[in-house]
Amino acid sequence: DGHGEADVAAACGLCNSLEPKLRCKDCFRGLMFCMKCMIGLHACNTLHHLKVYKFYYQWLYTYSQHLTTQLLCACWYSATPIVPNTAATFNVLEHFHLLTFESKVSVFKFFHTLTHRTDNVYI
Repeated sequence: DGHGEADVAAACGLCNSLEPKLRCKDCFRGLMFCMKCMIGLHACNTLHHLKVYKFYYQWLYTYSQHLTTQLLCACWYSATPIVPNTAATFNVLEHFHLLTFESKVSVFKFFHTLTHRTDNVYI
């Protein structure tokens, strides 16, 4: 839930200014942007959830990262930690988490709902 990796959080994802303070929770990859760029990017996405980071930390650059770490940086959660072949986005996991509390939906039903939503023809 922090700034993320150094190459993602060190500069604005659009104009490369050195003060990225905002991240959209609904956009893929979760890049950090400065206020000016975020307003321009989200003029038509008014329902997206923006998170403001008040403090900037110096992040260490890390290279040759493990694939699981790369998936986590992209907001994907791997099904297996050793050889990740399957992953789910954090948004899908949060959606399932809320549904289990509110409607007691099972993993089986949730999975089949996702498959129908993804491709309802070949099921």
